[in-house]
Amino acid sequence: VTSIGAYVFADCTALSDVSIADSVTSIGERAFFRCYRLTSVTIPDSVTSLGAATFQGCSALTSVTLPSGMKSIPESAFRACAALISVSIPSSVTTVENRAFQECLSLSAVFPLERTLI
Repeated sequence: VTSIGAYVFADCTALSDVSIADSVTSIGERAFFRCYRLTSVTIPDSVTSLGAATFQGCSALTSVTLPSGMKSIPESAFRACAALISVSIPSSVTTVENRAFQECLSLSAVFPLERTLI
C-alpha cells in the first residue's frame, strides 16, 4: 500500500489510534474525516502529502508530528480538532493553507517553527 485514498476511514467513529505503514507516501482528502475517537496517529517520514481536511473533525486527537518530507499543510487539515494541543512541523514545510488549524481550541504549542509561514 502506497497511499490511503480519499474518505477511506471517514466517519469511522470506533477508530482510536492509527499507525500508518512506512510504504505509504500520500494520504487522501478527508481520509480520517470526523473520526471522533481518534486520539493518536503516527505518520511516517515516507508520507510527503496530505489531502485537504485529512483529519478535520478528529475532536479527540491531542498531538501530531508531521513527517520531515512534507512541504505543505493542506486546507482544513486539522480543522475542528478541538483537543489538539501540540503540532510538530518540520522545517521542510513552506506553506500552511487556509483553515489548517481553525477551531483547534486547545492548540498551545506549534514547534519547531523556524520561520513565519503564510
